[in-house]
Amino acid sequence: MDSSSNESYLSNSDSYGEKYGLFVSRRTKEQVEECQKKGEQLPLKGAGFLVKDNIHTCLPDLVAVGASNSLVFADKQQEKKPELEDSPVVRRLIDAGGAIIGTVNMHELAFGISSTNGSFGAVRNPYNPARIPGGSSGASAAAIALGCGAFSLGTDTGGSVRIPSAFCGTVGLRPTTYTLAQQGVVPIATTTDTIGPIANTVDDVHFAYSLMLPPSSSPPPTPSKLVGKIEGVRVGVPRGYFYEMDEEVEKLVEKSIETLKKAGAVIVEEKFNGEGELVNQGIIKYGFDVFTYEWVPAFKAYLERNGRTCDMTDIVANIGSPDVKGLGENQLGKEPTTKEAYEAGLAYAEKLKKMVNEYFDEHKLDCLVMPTCVVLPPEIGQEKMKIKGKEIESIFAVTHNSLFSPLTATPALSVPAGIVEGIGGVGIDFVGRPGSEFELLAIGKAFEEARGKLPSPPV
Repeated sequence: MDSSSNESYLSNSDSYGEKYGLFVSRRTKEQVEECQKKGEQLPLKGAGFLVKDNIHTCLPDLVAVGASNSLVFADKQQEKKPELEDSPVVRRLIDAGGAIIGTVNMHELAFGISSTNGSFGAVRNPYNPARIPGGSSGASAAAIALGCGAFSLGTDTGGSVRIPSAFCGTVGLRPTTYTLAQQGVVPIATTTDTIGPIANTVDDVHFAYSLMLPPSSSPPPTPSKLVGKIEGVRVGVPRGYFYEMDEEVEKLVEKSIETLKKAGAVIVEEKFNGEGELVNQGIIKYGFDVFTYEWVPAFKAYLERNGRTCDMTDIVANIGSPDVKGLGENQLGKEPTTKEAYEAGLAYAEKLKKMVNEYFDEHKLDCLVMPTCVVLPPEIGQEKMKIKGKEIESIFAVTHNSLFSPLTATPALSVPAGIVEGIGGVGIDFVGRPGSEFELLAIGKAFEEARGKLPSPPV
């Protein structure tokens, strides 16, 4: 990874930025080149990268607004420009020689899965612009698939790195919760929020993630080469709820499991104990109860900490996306999530963690594998989808599996399983024990090598 592709990244950003709704703000070619020169002797060697617009960039000309008119409005009301706290993760990447190309579009305030943004426009899927790229880190994945950066940063509260990675044919990592600092991020839920990297290959995700971690020395060391490992690895396949999927998704997921088996993995097909009681009955409901309850206090604390002197009523009033605005209005008084529902959600998460730990122990597993999303990318504006003939709201269909890792505080790596022509990507999620990111990356690389090359977006 170095600066040799930066000219191509900038050219692709010019070519595809507007058509696919990719950017909130861009740096000039001269600004990128200046950073590139400063970084050429450092690990990233001046490579250009992208930052989701809810992450502070540490640069005065790129002010994160969560891709929302609400924070644009808040900042305009102030006599003094707010002094935003640095994101330690972004600071490390800059110090390691990275050059930020721009901040990228997303689902407004990160509260959704389509990245159809009422303030900054819809992000579009690189394989079919009529379909969503996933969210909330939609352009973090779409821009990488379209060759606009070496890697990007997204955030993942309930799947927002891995969902767009699956739909756009990229690789995305959700680290174990709290591994990376939450500071310098427009928040949703402090219980599950995390930054995560997105890139076109497992190697590039590994390289970026290694530099995002708190450094053990200064300057940061060049990450060691990732070696794929799959022979003898025990992979759990929890049939049941997590495998209730669209037929096209099923074909590619089953093919991926067969690929793992042929590459030497030991496939362990066992359902979770107590799945009916725990998983089927609660993962969506309790997940959303935790996120929605935590949002208002987390957002208020963020505004105060960053000198953004605007109250939540004004924030919600100026949100441009009807779905996000409705959520905000509910939490401010119409139908707020109750404390009892929130506490029940936290208790449910603890039961789920116990179930997962027992499953790993009982079957001596190295990781689990499941579809990242059980459906294909829906069309922009599509409100309902079908899974095995059952109609369900799109947001719940898309997040069917993705809430599992946030609620269990486990790391998850989404790697492309394949591309459905004219529609978009399908991903498989490798889920590990807390702290097992590098083991997952090694398994993911071995799978990627065994799977072979996938088609690029038809642009």
